[in-house]
Amino acid sequence: MEDFVQLGLTNGDSSQNGRSISIFLESVDAKGFDFRKRVQAKFSISVKDQITGAHHKKTSTSSWFTAASYTLGWPAFMRRSELKDPKKGFLVGNCCFVEADVSVLGVVNDLT
Repeated sequence: MEDFVQLGLTNGDSSQNGRSISIFLESVDAKGFDFRKRVQAKFSISVKDQITGAHHKKTSTSSWFTAASYTLGWPAFMRRSELKDPKKGFLVGNCCFVEADVSVLGVVNDLT
């Protein structure tokens, strides 16, 4: 089983002009894969609402992690204004909780 231990949270891609946050899941092992190896996974990422429990969640379709594509996610996961809205509870006391659920669907070691 591969390690999916790094989660990246950034200011959003350039097309969003800082109006959204980006969240990406990185397969630590995939960086060192042989070009024939790939891991198929499905994942969801949630930003937790610390007040009401109404989390902001996105789920991927089945995706392949490879040596060339070891980071997958959303360049515009949610609007920064929504993240910072105190009524929504996503950011409380400068603290934000992000959760990732990953299911590995298969591993291919050689495509021959």
